[in-house]
Amino acid sequence: MLSARILMISPYSNWPGDSGGRIRSGMIAKGLAEFAEVRILNLYHDKPLQTPPGIDEIVMRPDFYPRIWSLRTDEHPLAPMVPAMIVHRVNRHIKEFAPDIILFEETITTGILGFLETGDAKTVFSTQNVDSKLLSEAGRVSKRKLENARNDEMNAINNTDYLMACSDLDAQDFKQLSGKSAFVLNNPIPDESCFDLPITPDRYKKPGFIFIGSLGYQPNIEAFLNITDKIMPRMPKTIEATIVGREANRFQRHVQKDSRIHLHSDVPDTLSFLAQFGQSLMPIDTGGGTRLKVLEAMAAGVVVVATEKAVEGIDIVPDQHFRLAHTPKQFVEVFMDNIANERKSENLAITAREFVRKHFSSANFNKKLRDIVTTILSDDVPPPRGMRKDYRDRQHKPTPKDSTNLTSPSITKRSKTIGKIKIEPCLIGTFHKTGTVLFQNILRDLSKQHGVEVWNSGQSADAPAHWDIMFEWSSAFSNFGIDPAKYPTLIVIRDPRDVVISSAHYHMKSAEAWLHIPKEKFEGRTYQEQINSLADMRARYLFEMDHKAGAVIREMVKRKQDPAYSQALFVTLESLVSDVDLVTYRKLFTHLGFDQHSLQAALDCALKNSVFAGKHNQHVRDPRPKQWLKIFDAELNSEFQERFGNSAKLLGYDES
Repeated sequence: MLSARILMISPYSNWPGDSGGRIRSGMIAKGLAEFAEVRILNLYHDKPLQTPPGIDEIVMRPDFYPRIWSLRTDEHPLAPMVPAMIVHRVNRHIKEFAPDIILFEETITTGILGFLETGDAKTVFSTQNVDSKLLSEAGRVSKRKLENARNDEMNAINNTDYLMACSDLDAQDFKQLSGKSAFVLNNPIPDESCFDLPITPDRYKKPGFIFIGSLGYQPNIEAFLNITDKIMPRMPKTIEATIVGREANRFQRHVQKDSRIHLHSDVPDTLSFLAQFGQSLMPIDTGGGTRLKVLEAMAAGVVVVATEKAVEGIDIVPDQHFRLAHTPKQFVEVFMDNIANERKSENLAITAREFVRKHFSSANFNKKLRDIVTTILSDDVPPPRGMRKDYRDRQHKPTPKDSTNLTSPSITKRSKTIGKIKIEPCLIGTFHKTGTVLFQNILRDLSKQHGVEVWNSGQSADAPAHWDIMFEWSSAFSNFGIDPAKYPTLIVIRDPRDVVISSAHYHMKSAEAWLHIPKEKFEGRTYQEQINSLADMRARYLFEMDHKAGAVIREMVKRKQDPAYSQALFVTLESLVSDVDLVTYRKLFTHLGFDQHSLQAALDCALKNSVFAGKHNQHVRDPRPKQWLKIFDAELNSEFQERFGNSAKLLGYDES
């Protein structure tokens, strides 16, 4: 065994290996454990650990912190800043474990880099993708977000000593992107028992095929839809398709009209499914990753019919190791040709298996991994690191002495002068459809133009070292350890009946991600699909009362009745959308502690972003107050009263 200690920073636990990324990271950890002492710090995990013997694995995330994925923003779409408590815990383990090498698995873990005290440890950025490239290929991404993604990836490369990629193609892309060379560690076959599956001509006569892949991954979802909507309608009626993968059951309704398509979700073992088939269709047009499912199918003797994208980076040859197809018509033609020529399919399967056995065995993988680690340990002068600009500019480096002061984020209430603005820390809270976007835009301008430091809880759950305004999208400050009774506080509310109307129309069309996640309670439909499936707007208003809008109304009433908010200023959205003289805005900024000098700057930002300034906002369908008077008839009023009683009156609105 090498005399080495290796610390892995992982976004999650790698066991069970239910995705290509987890399988690769898990194989790296197990391979390292054969010759070194390994400790894994995973930044997020919410299930019991199933760590193999010989590996020490520790969860860094406290139960009350959000998932690391939810911390991503347009500014840092690949490598978000992580909570200070997690930074503290990781630094504590670095000091205690004294690693020779720190391995950062995936770009999303590298947002922590600038805050770590790595000492003499050599650092490695290990990745299964060129993530900025994937983001670019996915489309529908703003130029600014794509530029920030490239910056995140460049920061990960420049702020670590070494780079490790999973294919020669990825290494070439990284070289072109950054000028930095990468170690290449090709993926192994996770279960080599697939080499033992029989290869016989009869296997390739089977009138069916298999597709394996996580349906929580967008490129696999697109491939699944290609199969169900474009390929299967062209197939003879006797041909069946079997789809196996994580979260496949979300799409049960999508395939219910075609009895030839069979879904198997979250299976413990895919090998038994591979043994039943002679062909696997992979109509994948986007994405990257480990390509483990291609290698596994080839090792299992399954003939792979795939696009060039699906086999990218493996260096295999069409008609020698796999069959190439791009259009739905080609997939059908190649599949039927394989059935008609079973001997040809058998020979291709034998050649493909031997190729995988030669190049992608676990023995090859472990030897290559050991060689990489040996090279790194013997390198006395590692490549110079760059320095992430936003780390230099960022004034705080969290080094708490214990976790207590991080569990309840706090700030020393000090007067802060930034340019022309002098303010004390204060709180602003809204709710869904009560002015969140309006105040987000106002605070954005205050930050950019006047240097006000805004803690936006919708983008970061962790308190920065210094903030002037905390902005909370559901006015639930106590969730972040903040007592609203100790700060000047503003709460923006709206007539609850108009919340129902606005929510219904917005949720029918919005592109917000949560609206497009299939839900079991809606029988696999998404929230948006469910509300749009209803017969008319009346039904949709009732639906909102029982779901999102109803939850918002109860939260508004709860804040109004909470003694902790007794000193807060409650302002209605209705008063703001018609405040052409800025009387209400002047009142609220004065309440928040803006002095005469800073008040005018705040009012200018409010005026610029107000509804009456003529600035278009896609979140605003109709800013007029009391829309419910024209829409709520006696029956809808009765339904509202039954659910929410005198909530309108409690919030200060007329009940008629």
